[in-house]
Amino acid sequence: QHVLAQLCTRYEKELKGARLPAVRKILNKDISATRMTILCVSQVLRFRSKQKDGKTHTEVRLELTDGWYSLQAVVDGFLLGLIEQRQIKVGSKLMVCNAQLVGSDDGVDPLDDCYDSSKRNCQVLLKINSNNTRPARWDAKLGFVSPKYNHHLGGTFLVKSLRDVIPDGGAIPAIDLVVCRKYPKLY
Repeated sequence: QHVLAQLCTRYEKELKGARLPAVRKILNKDISATRMTILCVSQVLRFRSKQKDGKTHTEVRLELTDGWYSLQAVVDGFLLGLIEQRQIKVGSKLMVCNAQLVGSDDGVDPLDDCYDSSKRNCQVLLKINSNNTRPARWDAKLGFVSPKYNHHLGGTFLVKSLRDVIPDGGAIPAIDLVVCRKYPKLY
């Protein structure tokens, strides 16, 4: 009966009220995946495959959720290291901005039969980079981050120091620099 009440509430919000969850808006391409979003890790997916030389290769992806819908995320090398060190694990909340939705030009509905985020052959992936991903507070609300908290940064978060920039970690969303000295042109 509790599940039925939750489904009725979801029906009222999504279909009657037209208030869709973040992942559904991203998958439908109603809103760009670059917008700052807080998502929860629901699964760490490990796919093993044999290469031509006989060695096995393990591909690691994250399944991220907004509480209702989920999508697979491809991570870079630094985030992969955090997963292996168990700093990113099931239940961790991540604040992501400047992500890219790859594998679908027109978008996909998460309720379609052809879409299953827990399978290896899922073609629609969220590509996240370490410079654009931060751990979120444990009590942070899942979904899009309100623009009133980050309106002065254009919807991204601020990198506070050059030490925070990770080489090969993707684009830097925003950084605050102070020019100490300006030299004249030489040529």
